[in-house]
Amino acid sequence: MTMIKIISSFIIIFFVSQSGISQKTTTINFEWSNDSLNGMLFKKTAMHIPIHFENDTNTYYFQLDTGSDQTFLYSYDSLQMNLPLSLLTEDVFKSDIGLLKTVQLNTKKCYLEDGRLHIGTLGADFFTNKIVEIDFPMQQIRFLQSYDSTSFKLKPMKLSYGRPIIQIESQNKTFDFMFDTGSSLFELWTTKSIWNKFREKSASVDEFPVSSWGKINNAYRSTLNINFSICFCSSIKIKHVWYNSNKSFAQGFRSLNIDGIIGNKPFLDQILLIDFEKKKIGVKQCS
Repeated sequence: MTMIKIISSFIIIFFVSQSGISQKTTTINFEWSNDSLNGMLFKKTAMHIPIHFENDTNTYYFQLDTGSDQTFLYSYDSLQMNLPLSLLTEDVFKSDIGLLKTVQLNTKKCYLEDGRLHIGTLGADFFTNKIVEIDFPMQQIRFLQSYDSTSFKLKPMKLSYGRPIIQIESQNKTFDFMFDTGSSLFELWTTKSIWNKFREKSASVDEFPVSSWGKINNAYRSTLNINFSICFCSSIKIKHVWYNSNKSFAQGFRSLNIDGIIGNKPFLDQILLIDFEKKKIGVKQCS
């Protein structure tokens, strides 16, 4: 069984729209990690970005979390990890991708995995007024100064407390889903009522016990069975739709003015552009 964050953490990177040719691009290669739920392996559920701080030779990894409106630093035991004291005493850091303004997250500790030191999450606050291109096939995140808008299928982008919204158009309706790279075990997470509208009625329903907010609840997964498009693109695939029996999730969605959460999985063969400056979002030209 896996501890799964659903609503609280949703952070980072996206796509952009302007006209013009990119003048200066910062490119970062990200790493994937997997997760499991009830003994079932889910691949490519979290994205981790290597970051270097000024006057520090260490390479630190931050999980990209566009579902979070803040950038967090994990806590750590100075007796177990030989890390700079500044990670405990400071909250603003100069890095190779820009200035990081962080908040201490005492509920999670720094950890080593496959030789990589993970010390925090990169939230949506970092992307304010930035243009971000996520190239999922190449596992690259690019920070752009400008771009050729004719290369993308773009739509106006809503924000929920600084976090990007991706609209799904189906059944002559538009549904607002927060793009949460930090909750990507679930392709599409929504309310029970929308789940019932979207799912294949004759398909089996999988039940998963999940721990959230200190309680064990049941998550339900079924096959998606609707025709839909995202940013004028109808070739994006979503296999499953989920909901949680805990009514707090539906209440949380309402408070954020969204219909649910969409993760990374639908875009694994896409190039995603999030323009936080002009508030546009889209994918590279697709059918």
